[in-house]
Amino acid sequence: MSSDRHELDTLTLMAAATVAWALAIGSHQVAHGVAAAVSGARIDMVTALGITGRWTDLRTAGTLLTSVSGTVANILLMGCAWRVVHPREAPGLTAVLGWLVFTSSGWIASGHLILSPLLGAGDWMSVADLFANRGPFRVSVFVTGLFVSGLLWKATHERLAYVVGGGSSTQRVRVARRLTRIAGVVAAVLSATVGMVTGGWGPPDAPMQHAGVRFPVSLPGAVGIGGLTSLVLHALVALPLLRAPVMISQRPVRGPLVSLPRSPGLIGMALVMLGLLVLILGPGLKVG
Repeated sequence: MSSDRHELDTLTLMAAATVAWALAIGSHQVAHGVAAAVSGARIDMVTALGITGRWTDLRTAGTLLTSVSGTVANILLMGCAWRVVHPREAPGLTAVLGWLVFTSSGWIASGHLILSPLLGAGDWMSVADLFANRGPFRVSVFVTGLFVSGLLWKATHERLAYVVGGGSSTQRVRVARRLTRIAGVVAAVLSATVGMVTGGWGPPDAPMQHAGVRFPVSLPGAVGIGGLTSLVLHALVALPLLRAPVMISQRPVRGPLVSLPRSPGLIGMALVMLGLLVLILGPGLKVG
């Protein structure tokens, strides 16, 4: 291969990462809203950072279902994506998109398991609040998150090897680094943008309504906290992706190096997903 830049179209890579992260973030929050509504809560809005309404009045079963539904949605996305990332086919757009969906949903799910007990708020602390002595449960969730992250890390770099394909070790590492860096930048920009939109123009209590935390009144402060909150919850948890290329040279794969030509269809889909996430789910989708 003379140039990996010719074979890996930048716009298509950015589009694939946008679709993957929009799916991971959107499905997580929509699942919370659907579960709460089905359980009998009065939901006002579903945003990119949470849901608002009187869902704290749910019974125990409803609270449990609402709290874990976001993680379950991400796990279901992981399962669907896992089936399209395997070594039996030449690496291409399907494998790249599948890997990005798998890793974005996976690291958001494992990140919630780790961050929620650390920060004392979030999905899994809502579950912990159901117990009289929530300390042991909080510790067990954190340890489970570490264990899941270990398994996910192994799957992340093993599947990335097949996504990148064959070729020399230098070529494969260079392609893998380019792929993961683009994915990381897209995740950070998309997460921060949607968080700032929610903070500035969405409901002020969307991120941690059940914890009693509200955004400051000033618009700049709300925008800043919204962006930072979303960055932590949705992008920083995926930092391990940037280390995955280091393992590529240790996992040689036969066959051609990945080829990713320009895909107008995927780019169009990414623009639609971007609009839905930032312009609709950002300020909030009113449902009641």
